[in-house]
Amino acid sequence: MSRFKENKKRIAVFAFDPGAANYALAIESQINSAGIGVFCNIYSSELVSKYILTRGYVAKVAKSSEDFENIIDSSDVIMLGTSESGKYERLALTIARKRNKVLIMFLDSSANILERFIAAGCEEGLKPQYIFALSDEDEKILRATRFFEKNVYALENPYYSWMLEFGSRATIKKFISDKPRIGFLSEPLLGLNPQQFYLDDSYTMFGTSGTKLRMHIVLEEFINTFRPYKNNYDFSIRLHPKGDKNEYAEYLEFFDCISKDEGIDIFLPKCDIVFGCTSMGIVDALMMDIPTCSILPKPTEERWLPSIAWGKTKVIKTRVELEIFVREELYKYIREGESISNKLPTRIKASPKKIIKTLNNILQGEYS
Repeated sequence: MSRFKENKKRIAVFAFDPGAANYALAIESQINSAGIGVFCNIYSSELVSKYILTRGYVAKVAKSSEDFENIIDSSDVIMLGTSESGKYERLALTIARKRNKVLIMFLDSSANILERFIAAGCEEGLKPQYIFALSDEDEKILRATRFFEKNVYALENPYYSWMLEFGSRATIKKFISDKPRIGFLSEPLLGLNPQQFYLDDSYTMFGTSGTKLRMHIVLEEFINTFRPYKNNYDFSIRLHPKGDKNEYAEYLEFFDCISKDEGIDIFLPKCDIVFGCTSMGIVDALMMDIPTCSILPKPTEERWLPSIAWGKTKVIKTRVELEIFVREELYKYIREGESISNKLPTRIKASPKKIIKTLNNILQGEYS
């Protein structure tokens, strides 16, 4: 017998990171229109709710223990994303477990999988009953741990197909202005696994100043390569929603435009090509038919960005490769580079339906 009442179930989706917020936006629209007797709301922090607002949507803010208790008490199922700090996730997990709520955690990225759950307290017994992972490889990693042997499902990320259907679209057929606009997507300087944000022996790019910070190394390689061509292009940088101008102060003078508070849906269509490292904004750009390029100072980072696995994002791993690309291939790539708006892999397109089916099985008590 199902543990739920026959009336409409309420799902609270908590998202305290921009990536988790993207996932939440996608599943909210899918769940509420799926016809499975469920109503879904998104809850977030003040910072991430502002990001959600830039996407044209609204999330309710949850910041105090009382807020979390009220939300969880009035919900049947809790869906919880991951973030770098794990602070709010720990709070939600603690309350939901005490209230004996059905608890699902979902991944929006394949980077630092285990660290995401450890930050939320899963190693200390604060475990969800179910995990919605992305790929089969992610599922294997989680099932191999001592605290996630079962109820892990590889369901991909519903955000990508949602972007195609509901997100902003811009088809780039020619240069927007006389000078092509090159966009750069910055990322946080530090994250869940601090070692991955600093220079180590596996790096194939090193910057120009002796810095050991990953993002600074990439920016220095980017600026150093493009400086001789500064007058040929317009350069824009979008600071990560959790970033601060002061973190990039020594590099901002190179850029003609600095974007901090505008939504990514507004920033990207202004670009003829988008550079970055492993930002999910690169996938957003592809969905808008904007060519993309990922500069990876560490080759093993390839698995962090799905569009690399899809073969749709140009990958550059050394200074020489970047110099050749800019000097000999860039103009052609801007005109003819990969997009994915009509070529999304079948398994990615199927993600929302797989999530709804799995969620419905959980609601019906078929998975335990």
